[in-house]
Amino acid sequence: MSNFYHKKKLFLLLNLLILTSGKAQTYLSPLPDILSADQFELKYYQALNESLLLGLNREPLARTIHLPSWSNKQVVSVEFKDKKYYLFCRIIEQKNWHTFYKHYPEKSPKPLDFTEFKKIISKELAFILNELFTKYTSKTQFQDEFMIGIDGRNVIDSNVYVDGETYIFHSFSNVDHRIGQTRTPIKNTPMAELVQISIDMTAVARDSGKEENLLLSAKKLLDKTQN
Repeated sequence: MSNFYHKKKLFLLLNLLILTSGKAQTYLSPLPDILSADQFELKYYQALNESLLLGLNREPLARTIHLPSWSNKQVVSVEFKDKKYYLFCRIIEQKNWHTFYKHYPEKSPKPLDFTEFKKIISKELAFILNELFTKYTSKTQFQDEFMIGIDGRNVIDSNVYVDGETYIFHSFSNVDHRIGQTRTPIKNTPMAELVQISIDMTAVARDSGKEENLLLSAKKLLDKTQN
């Protein structure tokens, strides 16, 4: 095929991505109903739950799960334990997921090895993150967008995803569990700012970021949601 054809296809793909950036970059989407998942997806969710969430609080103040297609999976969670507030970060290496896929469906998935980091944080930061996550997870909206095939050829008019990173957000307030997700967001959008908060949470948990900076960023984004 000619270079002109490839350039034209790339141009159309980029424009479609821009066209679909509206609502999807403002709100989290509800998670798919697990009852509609096929056998492979159910085993995937099982492995995810048993590995990433093993031993973590079922009622997190704020939790985010990063699921990139081709790199390490991780969870970072705000937990209350032993009268202290913690940021837990757990990372599963990419090669472990490859092992899981390789052995499906011959045997049931078992919890995978992970690396974990833990950092004590202030009550103020814990509650600000809880409030921020609750604000966003309480306003999830189904998207009305284009679907773009990974090969760049298929364009369908509903709920589409290009290959990228999925970010899941979870919060617990009073008696309510709230959860939502977004895919790799465009810069300078509400979803991009929320994802950056989750990345900064990981940095603080791993002791490579400052708590005061995360607190300021979380407060700033929370103020935006209230305006």
